[in-house]
Amino acid sequence: MTQRLIQILLVTLIVLLLAGCGAGGSITQRSSSPEQSAQRAYAEGDFLQAARYWQQVLDTAELAGQADIDELRLETADAWVRGRDTQRGSELLAQIDPELLNNRQRAQFFIVQADNAMQQNNLQMAEFYLQAASQSLPSSLNPRYEGLQRTMANLMRDPSDRSLEETAELSESLLGYDPDRAVEILRSLESVPSSQLQMMVEQQSYEPGFTGWMELALQVRSQLLNQGSANTAAKKWQDSHPGHPINESNYDDLLRRYRALYPTPSMVAVLLPTEGGFAGVANAIRDGIVSAYLDHPDDAQLRFYSSGDTPESAISAYMQARADGAKQIIGPLDLQSTRAVSTLSDLTIPVLLLNEQASNVSITSGPKGSVNSLLMSQTAEAELIAERALSQGYKRAVVFVPDTDWGMRVEAAFSQAFSQGNGRVIALSRFNQDSNDQSVMLTRLLRIEESKQREAELRDWLGVPMDFEPSRRDDFDFIFLAATPTEGRELKPLLRFHDVGDVPVLAMGRVYSGEVNPTADQDLNSVIVPSTRWHLQAAQSETVMPNSVRGGVYGSFFAIGEDAWRLLPWLPLMQKDRDLAYSGQLGNLHVESDGRVYRDPAWAQFSNGKLVPYQWPDVY
Repeated sequence: MTQRLIQILLVTLIVLLLAGCGAGGSITQRSSSPEQSAQRAYAEGDFLQAARYWQQVLDTAELAGQADIDELRLETADAWVRGRDTQRGSELLAQIDPELLNNRQRAQFFIVQADNAMQQNNLQMAEFYLQAASQSLPSSLNPRYEGLQRTMANLMRDPSDRSLEETAELSESLLGYDPDRAVEILRSLESVPSSQLQMMVEQQSYEPGFTGWMELALQVRSQLLNQGSANTAAKKWQDSHPGHPINESNYDDLLRRYRALYPTPSMVAVLLPTEGGFAGVANAIRDGIVSAYLDHPDDAQLRFYSSGDTPESAISAYMQARADGAKQIIGPLDLQSTRAVSTLSDLTIPVLLLNEQASNVSITSGPKGSVNSLLMSQTAEAELIAERALSQGYKRAVVFVPDTDWGMRVEAAFSQAFSQGNGRVIALSRFNQDSNDQSVMLTRLLRIEESKQREAELRDWLGVPMDFEPSRRDDFDFIFLAATPTEGRELKPLLRFHDVGDVPVLAMGRVYSGEVNPTADQDLNSVIVPSTRWHLQAAQSETVMPNSVRGGVYGSFFAIGEDAWRLLPWLPLMQKDRDLAYSGQLGNLHVESDGRVYRDPAWAQFSNGKLVPYQWPDVY
């Protein structure tokens, strides 16, 4: 600070001398330095003016190449934050290394960070920084600290903690449009899952006015997540709820105010490998994120970091992103890295992993932030197929899987889920991918050879020639198929040849290459697969794809990138209301209690060699 004080004193002296010369040799008024003006404005509560003065001092010091200016940055950031300019405050705080500060300055740094986090509605981080500040809190900062503690206590009493009775009373007293109270009612209802709200609406459990608010909460949640037309929704709302405080003229204002409670994090860091075996996949995910970001940047910064190909390099990338001021992490990608990051003891930034988290990690609140994971799990997909088959009344399955580790994993996942729903695997075949003739395997599995043997035995017993058509077994409802595109194109025609062409075939999504190729995929006609909206759109349009998508082969990963970005604002709300589904490119997404983002896929069927949307028949 000595050098800086000397600089400031010299500037002040020059100003005084110039003022003296201009006044005929007599100094009639002493000029204040920018630092003195900053201190005075801060003491008077004019924090924005104080910030402007501090910024002058800081800019001068940086131009002079002053080595140690962290204290100046801290004072300037403090004033900007208290003046409610969190963007400038955040930029300066990110440049400060708290390890280089003394105890008092470090406590002030954590207090400013806590204030900044509260203003951005990040209560988890605010609580963490207040706890850090308490470790070395000088008495001079006690009033500021205690004030923030009181503010934090009020903010932590989430309106959603209100009882339904309290919320009902609040709604009854709202005769006209009061935006703050209207938002508070919607926040209060966040403690009630959508399915329960829907049930209470149908049962008319409360008086009509409050029931209307429940309906509004359901509509607003769904509209925000799935970006429906506000004008259409507003008119529909007013037509069905005349006399309600929310009408067509103020509906959009309420929607915007409620939307502001769930902003995209101000700085998002993406951790992806830039080379190695995952680089191609990572490039498609990156382009998906960038595409979604360009559609809806939401005043957020987006930065990419190379996560390398080891858990250690991924953790290093996480630490660097955190030091740079990241408020949200997307990534890393490979399994060992995601598991390592999810178990960090100082995981202070929310993370959306792109692969599985460690098994002992779940959503946590407080200093650790929260851990979610978004992935295209093959075992989860096999389980979804089993559940869908059961919902259609299919109870008996024939299973075809390759004799590989992948084949055995998906077969185990399918069989377990199917048996839990009282389904039964009638027959199982693990085929050899290198075999040139799968017909022998199918003949054996479908018991066609047994039929031929019975015919031979009967002919020998009767001693007369017979006209006989070999028949296959008919004790199954559908076929579960796990295969590559090449294998699927070979197996499906063989099924038709062996008189199984009319039996439903539910296949893993891997049977589709991702490339629109009607000529090659004619052989997959009628096969039903869990797909993505991205692939269905690509199959029906001539959209130019990024090179990273490789003609559609990596389309699912591009879709993961798009959904990862668009999910970020809604993860906190989806964690509260696990009934909420986000209509994404991967399908309908929802958050489970373990933090994993599960998907209900976009179901598709091959028709004329192309994927088309598939509508499951109603089951009565």
